[in-house]
Amino acid sequence: MMSKEEPHESHTPPRWDIVTKAYDMLDSDMDKMVNDLSMNYLELGIVMMMVNEKLNQEKVALYLEYLKEETKEDKNPTKDSYIG
Repeated sequence: MMSKEEPHESHTPPRWDIVTKAYDMLDSDMDKMVNDLSMNYLELGIVMMMVNEKLNQEKVALYLEYLKEETKEDKNPTKDSYIG
């Protein structure tokens, strides 16, 4: 019988209260766009596609920043890594 191991989380779990609040805000804004601006669902879909693209761009920027920092650390070893 295999022992039950606790799952190892390498990331911070989402703050679901914040996620839900942000979703509710977006949902309310989408309702306003449809009602106040008389947007149709095609236009609203285009807006959401643009928002998704913006999120993807931000994610790539964060990855690149992370890689840049990792590269800096590799090129600048600490004093502890030298002998003498």
